[in-house]
Amino acid sequence: MEILKEIAGVIKKEDNFLITSHVRPDGDCIGSEIAMGLILEKLGKKFEIINPDCPKKRFDFLPLFDKIRSSWDKEELYNVSIVLDCGKWSRIEGVASIASKSPVIINMDHHRDSAGIGNLNYINHSASSTGEIVFSLLSYMNMEVDEPLAESIYTAIVTDTGRFRYSNTTPETHRIAAKLLEKGISPEVIYTRIMAQETPGSLRLYSEINKTLLVDHICKTASYTVTEKLQEDFSLHSIELESDRLFDELRTLKDFEIFILFTEMPEGHVRASFRSNNGIDVSPVARFFGGGGHRQACSCIIKGNLDAVQHKVMENLKETTSHW
Repeated sequence: MEILKEIAGVIKKEDNFLITSHVRPDGDCIGSEIAMGLILEKLGKKFEIINPDCPKKRFDFLPLFDKIRSSWDKEELYNVSIVLDCGKWSRIEGVASIASKSPVIINMDHHRDSAGIGNLNYINHSASSTGEIVFSLLSYMNMEVDEPLAESIYTAIVTDTGRFRYSNTTPETHRIAAKLLEKGISPEVIYTRIMAQETPGSLRLYSEINKTLLVDHICKTASYTVTEKLQEDFSLHSIELESDRLFDELRTLKDFEIFILFTEMPEGHVRASFRSNNGIDVSPVARFFGGGGHRQACSCIIKGNLDAVQHKVMENLKETTSHW
C-alpha cells in the first residue's frame, strides 16, 4: 500500500518524533502510542509521547508507560508528529500547539469522522482499532513483533473491541490477535491488569450509579447518570470510573438497543456517551451536538444543566429514531 510505504519511509529517514493522541486516552490510544514508541526505539529514534491527559494507571503494566507525559513546553519542536487514534486537532487540545508545527504530520486512525489532519493520512475505517493499523505498519516494515510489542497492540485491540464482542471485530482482527498470542502474551494477565482493578470504593460507586437508571421503552434506550455530587462523594479523582463496565451492565437489558452515560462536568457542561446494539448508528446524535466517534460508540459535550441536556438528547434521539 502506497501510504504505508510513505509512512515507513519517513520513519526510517527522520528523527525526533512526537507521538500523541486524544483527550481521556483509552486502551487503544495508549496501546497504539506505546507500540509506535517501541517501533521507534527499535530503530534508534528519539521520541516523546505527550497526551493532553494522563493515562489511567490500569495500563501501567505496559512498557514505556512511564515515558508518557501530559505536560509540555509550547516551544518544543519535533521533526515529525504522529497523531494516533484521532483525526481532529480539537481532540488533542493543547498538544496541538506543538504537534501542528512539525514539518511532517502522520495521522493514523480508524474513526469514521476522522478529518485526516496530517501530510500523510492512513485512515482505515474497516480496522477494529488503531492498534490494528499499527500492526499493519509493522508488517509492512517487516519488523519483528516481540512480546512487549505484542502486549501493547493486543491491549489496543482487546479494549476497542470490547474483548472481541463489538461489531467492529472482524476475521482480520482475530487473525492479528492469534499472531500476537503466538508471541507468548497472556490474555488472562492482560485482562486482569486492565479490568480486574476495582476497589471497595469503586464498587460502592457503581452501586450508586445503578440507582440512576432511566429507561425509555419507545426509543429502547437506557441510561445512567454520574452527577457532580456523586463525583464529590466518592472523590472520583482517586477512583478510575470505567465507563465500559457501566455500558456492559446496560447492554444486558433485554429489548433495549441504545445506551447513554450522562456525566456532569465543571462549568455547566454534561458529557453524553453513547453505545448501541444490533448495528444501530448513534453517531448522528453525537454529531448533532458537536461530538463524534464510531457508529456504535461515540460521545459529545453539551452546555447546560443535567435535566435540560438529558431532555435535549432524548428529544434528538426520538427524532432520529423516527426515521429508522
